[in-house]
Amino acid sequence: LFVGALLLTNVYPFIQPSVHPTSFIGWYGSKTFIPLVVIIGQIVLIIFILKFVLGLQVASTPLLILTTIIVSFAFMAIIQMLTVILGDVGRFAGLLFLIVQLTSSAGTFPVELLPSFFQKVHNFMPMKYAIQAYRDVISGQYTNFVESLAILIIVGVVCVATSISFFAILFKRRYSKQPT
Repeated sequence: LFVGALLLTNVYPFIQPSVHPTSFIGWYGSKTFIPLVVIIGQIVLIIFILKFVLGLQVASTPLLILTTIIVSFAFMAIIQMLTVILGDVGRFAGLLFLIVQLTSSAGTFPVELLPSFFQKVHNFMPMKYAIQAYRDVISGQYTNFVESLAILIIVGVVCVATSISFFAILFKRRYSKQPT
């Protein structure tokens, strides 16, 4: 899901408007529509592959879908924020962030076996919470489920709010009418 969001930045301009925007909210909304369509496509594809191609048995398919929606939202919001604020550097930062997340999320090795740096950043990585939520949905043991989804929602909302704020600042600089 994170890689899909990252790949989208190569083909879709996250900030360049196709027409002169009339408001920062309209501008943000127009630049969020395509990523939303991509999120929906990713969700459908991933659920289909997990359930029907790989035959993954989960405790609750509706919770699997909900988890995938929230994880997709959080990851796309992170990538959109990085790309909107930092441009091409944001795409590179997203790639570096992905590498750190993959290494520190304890998806492959227990946290205790990770090098010291990755143990320290482990709790700050959204992928940790995505993995916990997916583990809970698959096992039916909802130990960290609500907490994991809540953290992912908070991350997504903060990133969306940051992106909207950046669009507001940029709109004011580029498109607001200056007094003569």
